[in-house]
Amino acid sequence: MVKLRSFKAFRPSFDDAEIIAELPYDVMSTDEAREIIKVNPRSIIGIDRAEAHFDNIEYNDPAVYKKARELFKEIIKSGELKQDEDSSIYLYVQEFKGKTQKGIVALSSAEDYLNKKIKVHEKTIAEKEVDRTNHIDITGYHLGPIFLLYETNKKIENIINETIKNDNVLFDFEKNGVRNTGYKIIDSEGIIEAFNEIENTYIADGHHRSKSAINVYLKDRENNTRRESDYFLSVLFSKDDINVMAYNRYLRSLKGLKTEEVFDALRKYYEVEELKEFTEPGQKYELSVYHDKKSYKLTLKDEYKNSDVLKDLDVSSLQKYVLNGIFGIEDPTVEDDLEFVGGIRGINHLKTLVDKNGGIAFSMYPTSAEDLLSVAGRGDMMPAKSTWFEPKLLNGLFVHEM
Repeated sequence: MVKLRSFKAFRPSFDDAEIIAELPYDVMSTDEAREIIKVNPRSIIGIDRAEAHFDNIEYNDPAVYKKARELFKEIIKSGELKQDEDSSIYLYVQEFKGKTQKGIVALSSAEDYLNKKIKVHEKTIAEKEVDRTNHIDITGYHLGPIFLLYETNKKIENIINETIKNDNVLFDFEKNGVRNTGYKIIDSEGIIEAFNEIENTYIADGHHRSKSAINVYLKDRENNTRRESDYFLSVLFSKDDINVMAYNRYLRSLKGLKTEEVFDALRKYYEVEELKEFTEPGQKYELSVYHDKKSYKLTLKDEYKNSDVLKDLDVSSLQKYVLNGIFGIEDPTVEDDLEFVGGIRGINHLKTLVDKNGGIAFSMYPTSAEDLLSVAGRGDMMPAKSTWFEPKLLNGLFVHEM
C-alpha cells in the first residue's frame, strides 16, 4: 500500500510556465544558472540555485538559503506563482524524441520512505544532503519533485487517459527539445485508491532531494514543528513509460599502462572486435570503446556473466573487470581521472573528449527499468551513475508549500 496525497500546488499561469520552468539545480553549474537568470530573471533556477545572485559565495552559505526564501516570497507576492484553491493531483506529460511519459504529480509519504515502501537504489553524499535539507527547511517549499516509478496499473492508466481526453490543459510548451504538458487529474481519489493497491514505488532520480525532504520531516517531528513536511513533492511514472539512457564513462588516462597492455587485459573478459566507427552498443553485455582514433566492440564472455541481477549489470562488470581490475579504480566516485557522461550527450561527445584530451571512453548499454526495480526491490544499491533518465523533470511547474 502506497500513500499519496493531493495538494494545493503553487503554479505559474499558462503563459508564464515556459518562462519560469527550468531544469533542476543538479544538472547545471552555478555559472550556467547565472547565465540563465541574466537572460531570464524570472527563471525558477534563481531560487533553486540562489548562489547565482552573488558574485562570489559558496553554494551552501547561509545567505544563499535566506536569499532563496526571499525570492520565494517575492515570486508568490507578484502572482507569478499562484496557489490553487482546491487540493488536486496533477498530470505531467513529457514528449521527447517520439516517446511520451505520463507522470502523476502528487505528494508521497515520508513514512513510506522510512518504512521502505519507497525503494532507493543509490547512496547519497552527506554534503549534498545538507545543502538540499537546508534549502527545503529554510525556504519551506518543495521545489524539485522526486522522480518515482511504479508497476504498471490499469486503473491508473485509465484515469490518465481520461484526463488527457478532458483537455483541461494547465501548460503546454516546448523547451530543450521536450514538449511539456500539464493537467489536473479528473479523479484524484481514484488515483489515491489505485496506489493503495500498489506495494512499492521506486526512486529513479532525486535520491538527494528525497533524503533531504526526509531529514526535514524528522527534524520537524523531533521539534514538534507543525507543517506538512510529512509528505514531499513527487512525480510518479509507470516503469513501462520511461526512457532510460546509458551513463557512460570517460577515463582521462590509461593510468600508466600501454595500449597493448590494456587490450590484452580486456581480452581476458571480453571478446574484442575492432570497428570502422564508434557506435553505441546494441545489447546487454556489450561495450563500445574508443581509444587512440580506434573503435571497438567488447562482448562479455559467458563465463563472466552472473545469475545475480546486481552483479550482472553492465556497469557492475565494467567496474569489476575493467575500472578496478585493469586500472585499479576501487571507488569511481572519488577518481579524479574518471568522468561520468550522461547518455543524452551522445556518443560523439565521448569521441571528442578522447580526440581532444586522450584517454579511453566506454559507451554503455542502458540499464533497464526492470533491473532497477529488481535491485532496489531487494534493498541493494546499484553502482554509482548506473542510469540516466531523460527527459528531466522541470522545476517550477508544481511547487509544494509545507
